[in-house]
Amino acid sequence: VKRVAACDDPRLRQVWDACCEEAGVRNDMPIRRFDGVQQPAVMGLFRPQLLIPPQITDLNDQQLRMIMLHELAHVRRWDIAANWALVIIRSIHWWNPVYWLAASRFQSLREQSCDAFAIRRIEGQPTGSYSELLLSLAQHQPPGPPWRVTLPASILGFFSSFVRKSAIRN
Repeated sequence: VKRVAACDDPRLRQVWDACCEEAGVRNDMPIRRFDGVQQPAVMGLFRPQLLIPPQITDLNDQQLRMIMLHELAHVRRWDIAANWALVIIRSIHWWNPVYWLAASRFQSLREQSCDAFAIRRIEGQPTGSYSELLLSLAQHQPPGPPWRVTLPASILGFFSSFVRKSAIRN
C-alpha cells in the first residue's frame, strides 16, 4: 500500500475533505486507489488512510459521500484498535464458541453503527438510497460467497441459516 501514490483526483479530495469536516475527523488522511481491495476500507491505527478500489470513482458525489462517512465512522470509533483487540482475544480463545458468537455479533453491530452514522448525515436523501448503494456495491463483488460467516466449522451447520438470514436482514 505504501508504494501506491496518494490519490490526487480533485473531486475525490473535495468530497473527502468535506466528509472529514462533517464527521469531525482530521482531514490529513490520504486516499489511495488500490487494486488490492474490493470495497472501501480504512487502514492504519495511528495514521489512518482510506483505500478505495479503482472502480469506485464511477459513483456520484452523494454516493461517495455516503461511503466516506461510513468509513470515517470507523476512524472516529477507533474500530481498527478494536480489531486488534479481537485478534489478541482470538489468539487466547480460538477454541471457545462463545468468543466466535460474541465477535460475530460485535462486528455486525459495529457495521450497523457506522451505517447509522452515515445515514444520520444524509441530508435530503431518503435512507433507501444508502441501502440501494450497499446492495449495488455487493453485486460488484468478485465471484464466490457474498457473505463471510466467521464461526467454527463444528457449529456452522447449526447456526448458518440463522446467521445468514439475520446478516441480510440487518
